[in-house]
Amino acid sequence: MSGRFAAEWLMLREAADLAARNNSLQARLAGLLPGRRTAGISVLDLGAGTGANLRALAPALGPGQHWSLLDHDAELLEYALSSLMQWGRDAGYTVHEGGEDLRLESAGWDARITLRQCDLSGEELDALPVPGLVTASALLDLVSADWLKRLAYALPGAVLYFP
Repeated sequence: MSGRFAAEWLMLREAADLAARNNSLQARLAGLLPGRRTAGISVLDLGAGTGANLRALAPALGPGQHWSLLDHDAELLEYALSSLMQWGRDAGYTVHEGGEDLRLESAGWDARITLRQCDLSGEELDALPVPGLVTASALLDLVSADWLKRLAYALPGAVLYFP
């Protein structure tokens, strides 16, 4: 993988990405996740950028979410942290910040968010914990078919959702 996205470009892209999502599939996503009714969901957002996938998906996934936002770009992760804090406040969530971690809460709903710099082109991809859900968006503009195969083998049993 190579390349870098500017936060401003990703924020411009977000509205178009939201409009292009399959709302029917997204509405059914929580029901597709194994164990969802008895426990929260663990989500890996690969190449998380500004956190757009979290903003689009988290409100629909129910309580007990743990998001790991992974990106190789430390500046984007800093931007994601501040933009998610602002989004959370604007959406009416209670926002708790703890360094590189964030917690959003409302009545009957909560999400823990961890932001981590990660090079997904190397061995770190093979060492990822297997979550319930894996999502990515702009990252797919940068990866090869071989990388996608590696991802599928590295995370057996995870639901892959690439809007």
